[in-house]
Amino acid sequence: MTDTEKEIKVLAANLGKHECRKVVKGKKKYLLCGTCLAYEDELCENIRESFIMLAKLFDLKPNVDSLEDCVSEVRDEVLKKFEELVNGKFIYGSNEY
Repeated sequence: MTDTEKEIKVLAANLGKHECRKVVKGKKKYLLCGTCLAYEDELCENIRESFIMLAKLFDLKPNVDSLEDCVSEVRDEVLKKFEELVNGKFIYGSNEY
């Protein structure tokens, strides 16, 4: 973690667990989140619904035991791609909810 990211992390630490905000330093956007709960529930629900919608289209039943692992993997990829898309980096104030 860079010095700038450490400085920004202090700002994130002051956010509530469901709060988020953007800070720009130079050309880089820092996406501050009190915790991952700022987006986690809604994002994961949308991913879950996408898998279920696809299963319905093909008249299939997804393996429920594997569904949550798939949701987590897709969530991580979405976050990574979003960082690339907006030239940003997620910074969390806390990893505890």
